[in-house]
Amino acid sequence: MTRLSETLHQRFERWTGASTELSHAVVVPPGPDGRPGERLLAPNPSSKPILLTPDLARTDCTLRLLRRSSFSVVCLGSVNVRGTPTESAARHRAHLAGWKIDFVNQPEPCVAAGEEAVTYSFAFASGVSLTEWKFAHRGWLFVAGVLSDPWERLEVVPLGARVLQSWQWLEPSVAHG
Repeated sequence: MTRLSETLHQRFERWTGASTELSHAVVVPPGPDGRPGERLLAPNPSSKPILLTPDLARTDCTLRLLRRSSFSVVCLGSVNVRGTPTESAARHRAHLAGWKIDFVNQPEPCVAAGEEAVTYSFAFASGVSLTEWKFAHRGWLFVAGVLSDPWERLEVVPLGARVLQSWQWLEPSVAHG
C-alpha cells in the first residue's frame, strides 16, 4: 500500500467507526450430514448462531463488515438437490426477475473459498445491493453474500472478497471402525 492509500484507509476507518482489519476468526464446525465447515477471518465476529433451517440449509454466519453492510454465509445443501453454483445462480436470478430487481452484472466465473464459483450483484429500489458468490465443495453448495449500503458498496464488496480469500475448509471427521 502506498502512503496515500494508507492515509485514506485510516480516514475511512475513523469516519465509519469500523475496522477493515480481518482480526476475528469465525469457525463453523463440520456437520450435519457430512457437510464441511469453515474457518474464515473477518473484521467482526458473527452476530448470529449457526442454524439449520427447515429446508436443511445451514446458516453459518452473519457479521457486520462496515457500519451499514453485512456478510453472510449459508450452506444451501447438497449439490444433488440444490444444483451446481451456476444452476443455483440462474434460478435465483429468475426468481428475482419477478420482483423487478436491477441486476448490476451478469453471473461471472470466479474463485471463492478456493473453489470455482460464480458471482453476480443486484440492487434493490432502496439502493441497497447484494453481491453473491456461489460455490461448491465436496458435493455441498454454498453462498456467501455482501449486503451493502449504497454509500459503502465500493469499500465493502472488496472487503467481502478478502474475507472469502481467508477461507479454510474444515472437513468432517471420518469414523474409523
